[in-house]
Amino acid sequence: YQGGAGELADALRTLDDDVRVALVVGHEPTISALAYALHDADDDLSSQVSFGVPTATALVLSVPVGWDALGPRTAHLTDVLTATR
Repeated sequence: YQGGAGELADALRTLDDDVRVALVVGHEPTISALAYALHDADDDLSSQVSFGVPTATALVLSVPVGWDALGPRTAHLTDVLTATR
């Protein structure tokens, strides 16, 4: 709860490369800040998360690099799912 996006990214970088899917549950603004930093494009999805997301929102990212290489613009935000959608 106290950690920020950087600390969360550090934790993800410790995952073994055999891990194909990771579910991260957290609080705002940490989750949207991490997704924004990792996303590799300046597009509509980037705009949606740039100022935070509502409660109960899921951010779906594809990570084409090894976990240890996770860093700014190394993943792709593929969807923003809200309770209304």
